[in-house]
Amino acid sequence: MCIRDRCCDSNGVEKVDVPKPSLIVIGSGAREHALLRAASQSRLSPRLHCFGTSNNPGMMAICEQSRGCYQTGAIDDPAAVLAFAMRFQDEQPMVLVGPEAPLEAGVVDTLEEARFGVVGPKRRLAMLETSKHYTRELMHKHMIPGRCRFKHFTSMEGVSEFMDELGLEYVVKDDGLCGGKGVKVSGDHLKDKEAGLEECERILRKGLAGEGSSSLVIEEKLVGQEFSIMSFCDGEHLAHMPAVQDHKRAYDGDEGPNTGGMGSYTDASGILPWLTPADVKAARDINEKVAKALLEEEGAGYKGVLYGQFMATKHGVNVIEYNARFGDPEALNLMALLDSDLITICQGICQGTLTQDLVSFKPVASVCKYKVPDGYPEHPVKGEPIDVTNINFPQLLYLASVDKDGEILRECGSRTAAVVGLGESIGEAEAAAEAEVQRITGPLFHRKDIGASASLKARESQMSSLRGVHVSILAKGDDPQNVAALVNQVEQNGGTVRAVIYENNVMTVPEQGDRHQCYQLPAPHQDQASLEASVCSVLEDHCLSLIHISEPTRLLSISYAVFCLKKKKHHKECTYEYIKHTS
Repeated sequence: MCIRDRCCDSNGVEKVDVPKPSLIVIGSGAREHALLRAASQSRLSPRLHCFGTSNNPGMMAICEQSRGCYQTGAIDDPAAVLAFAMRFQDEQPMVLVGPEAPLEAGVVDTLEEARFGVVGPKRRLAMLETSKHYTRELMHKHMIPGRCRFKHFTSMEGVSEFMDELGLEYVVKDDGLCGGKGVKVSGDHLKDKEAGLEECERILRKGLAGEGSSSLVIEEKLVGQEFSIMSFCDGEHLAHMPAVQDHKRAYDGDEGPNTGGMGSYTDASGILPWLTPADVKAARDINEKVAKALLEEEGAGYKGVLYGQFMATKHGVNVIEYNARFGDPEALNLMALLDSDLITICQGICQGTLTQDLVSFKPVASVCKYKVPDGYPEHPVKGEPIDVTNINFPQLLYLASVDKDGEILRECGSRTAAVVGLGESIGEAEAAAEAEVQRITGPLFHRKDIGASASLKARESQMSSLRGVHVSILAKGDDPQNVAALVNQVEQNGGTVRAVIYENNVMTVPEQGDRHQCYQLPAPHQDQASLEASVCSVLEDHCLSLIHISEPTRLLSISYAVFCLKKKKHHKECTYEYIKHTS
């Protein structure tokens, strides 16, 4: 039955009953724990249900408190999920899908056919995550920025040659789902070409044995810092979330094998310390272009969470890959920071009425740290008892791969439990998270360096070194080939072209389009002063540190720009001063 609240007006006269909203969460890990807890804080007092794979006591308690139901079963079986949802049909519940496996299995398609509102994309749209070559081809077909060179292989034919073409700077990816562990990088996981070829053969053999996808993708290796931008999407409109950085490697110092994610952090500004506002804007723009491309390609809107994984490089922002749901652990940070109503957001997604003003986050920093079993990820211990009862802030504890065995809580061999620390700075949040995660006991370990000062400084130093001298080109009616020549000249002299700024409506140079961002000044400029003001504004907004002009009579000369490159002078203040004093 649908639970209803009786409401009265200001005179005490009873009004028509108002139905409570109802939400079903699919999945029972820490991500789903965080989503369920955020939903429980809704001002609408929803009834909450969960269909998961194990008995997560934290989620079971939330369901019980809302007079909801918790049940375990096969979450990637559309029929089983539908049967669970139909028990609450009278409540007209929304369904929020947590993990990726149900998306690939077509659970959303089955639920939508039964007229349930679902926060999660249909199977075809979820190929954005479940097929890496689909995403790369979509981006190339629709000329979406952030692309990289890649090839899709179903056999070993041509693999060796493409590795050589990339200068042995490549990444090997299993084309299908691998729980975040299907990526191997040359010079890192793969010490030489022979190891790269062996990895490709392993993926293809596994596919032939029916144990995975039967194809792989090889991409150019991107150098920089990874970050994620997740966006709620109702099929047409997007509402963006703060930038997050995950840590895939198992051990401190980014050492060891890849995992599902050992922890993550956000900054109070919503922008990570080593990112620029332009980086975040570029990533959000890419998410919007991808959503639009999916609508055009598939004839249906993407509903759910669009999760872009990006790399900030010396040339700007590139796409690493896409996921079709909330990230884990990133969702733990974001749900701890969410300052708006998750139920209202889900309603906006299901009804196609999502707006950015429905989504807001607390202006504080967060650090998430996972405790995982000894031996994880390759040879984890399983079934061992753990203790979380000494935690000081249980509202920021999230249980993951656990099962309740009577009064004993046991780890199940994967990421076990996570905590989130909050603070005015990342350092303060890290200290809080570290103190809490040490209170979780058992045969478990965690990374101590996530969000730590030394780790942040190393990332900032790497990005500062990579970005080097930042150059933008102001093109005023220039022939695109002249602009291309200038880009090459700058790069040959050791600079990095971060942007081309067009004073007039000049088309970007096609072959340069993946290497820099393009901006157009807002209007024609009648005098030098108005032009300088617009240029300075672009420099400030996009953190560009030197402007290289394609027309020598305007502002800076080419020879001066090249001189600055050779001397590595790249202070914005010097640039502005030179602009202001050039006739």
